[in-house]
Amino acid sequence: MSNWQDPLTREERRAQRIEAAKDYSPWQLESVRSQLENELRSANYHVFMAFDSNIGLKPKYEIKLKTIQAQISKGLSAIFHPKPPSRLNRLINIASRDKSLQENNAPLVLNVLHGFEKSCTLLQDKEAFASNKVNAEALSLIYLMNDLFVELLAGLDQKGLIGDELIRDILNKRNGGRWIFNWLIGRHPPTRHIPDTYFIFDLKSSMKESPSTRLIHELLEQLDPESWRNIERLYLDCQIATFASLPDISNLGKEFRILTAPGAFHDLDEHTIQTLYQVFLKKVIHGIFPQSTQPLKLTSIDMQANLLVRAKTLNDMLRFIVQHHVEPSSLSQHYMAQIRQMAEFPKIEALEKVVMLYSESLRVTYLELARKLLQLPDRKSDAFKTHGLAVIQKNFLADIWQRERLSIFKIDTFSEVRDERGKSFLLPNMPMSNDLNLNIKSLGLGTHLPEVINILVQKIQTIHQGLQKTPGHTNSELQRLASLLEI
Repeated sequence: MSNWQDPLTREERRAQRIEAAKDYSPWQLESVRSQLENELRSANYHVFMAFDSNIGLKPKYEIKLKTIQAQISKGLSAIFHPKPPSRLNRLINIASRDKSLQENNAPLVLNVLHGFEKSCTLLQDKEAFASNKVNAEALSLIYLMNDLFVELLAGLDQKGLIGDELIRDILNKRNGGRWIFNWLIGRHPPTRHIPDTYFIFDLKSSMKESPSTRLIHELLEQLDPESWRNIERLYLDCQIATFASLPDISNLGKEFRILTAPGAFHDLDEHTIQTLYQVFLKKVIHGIFPQSTQPLKLTSIDMQANLLVRAKTLNDMLRFIVQHHVEPSSLSQHYMAQIRQMAEFPKIEALEKVVMLYSESLRVTYLELARKLLQLPDRKSDAFKTHGLAVIQKNFLADIWQRERLSIFKIDTFSEVRDERGKSFLLPNMPMSNDLNLNIKSLGLGTHLPEVINILVQKIQTIHQGLQKTPGHTNSELQRLASLLEI
């Protein structure tokens, strides 16, 4: 695999596409629209098959939904196969001839959007159902519509057929990032698979860099900070719901939702708000590192997975509070210092480093396995079929090109560097991808590590040792790499 990066930024590529769209000949424009229709054919088919299924609506609501379905179908057809205007319409709309292609497409896209929004509103109304409750079929249709609309936006954007302002309005002002979140969660729901969970050190970076989200990479550039915050909170909310049976997740999750709700505590002064966050952070840290005189006895792989997934979820809550509520505060200097003075802070700092390094270890292993698969001379071999299919099916949400990961605790000396994409960011002085052989002493906790850190250290060391033993491309070597990713 190559580390080549496109020298153009995504903004420059988008500008090029919009400029190119201005010069489309009629037959080129027809070809582009036909290509878009073909790309969306599968998603479109699944949506309208779901529309035609028995969702369990009361008769009058069934009629309403069919009417909306016809509106959506007609709207999509207008995008893919716009009819030439009649003589009367040409006279009425003669002033529109100077409009750009993106401006002419805008009302067509909004018409489809309104259809989807009306459908979703109806399908979330329990009064519309014969059973007086929303059912799984209705929710499935909502998510199918969501995916189709996101794919439509992405396709129009990639072909220069929609303007940036409209995309930003749809994704941010109208929706707060929910279209994107729903698309994401359908492909990457939280699981108890340890590498799945720890690959995502920073959700935003993972979404922007992962091959599995390539379809929406350009759309992600249009999200504003508030939408990103909302997506991260929604994903954490999903983690909390998924892992609610694990100790502390349910109770702390409820408190987390209250503390991070939009507009929470608007009537309190900043000192009081920050004090509430400090109290919550102490509870989270106690949850990650429970006080016990007896070492934990993890008698099964499932128990170990539960411990690691629980710790990661609690740590993600902690990171979210610090990033979005403590650091942005006008009192951040004082309250960040309060966090650093907590008795358990050295453990949190060590956990942050170990999680970063484990995530980086997984990334390096993933790339190495993919590289070896691509170097196999026969793509029809059993080795490629077995391990290549496993990689594709696992479909990690991974920031593949992210070389360094940033700690939220700015403790060390920081230096500003440039990455290969020309972006500037801050890096702590700590071991990174060129050194996966972790020095335990660097964690500053002595030799008796907390259980969760100890397990992660062992996993990092296992990966480091495993990468030293994979010189060839045999089935056993590929199996060794796959086992490091637990696939």
